[in-house]
Amino acid sequence: MRAMPKLRHVAFNLTDFGAVGDGDTLNTEAFEKAVLAITKLGKKGGGEPAL
Repeated sequence: MRAMPKLRHVAFNLTDFGAVGDGDTLNTEAFEKAVLAITKLGKKGGGEPAL
């Protein structure tokens, strides 16, 4: 049995990637940019988008 890896919690605020929380704007591009940034941290413990 392998030990669980220690995860480094990193939260990404979608507004840092250009998202607008106005209820009208499509934020697909900002979400995709955040997912790419999180993916790059995969071997370092990952992260999560703050929605």
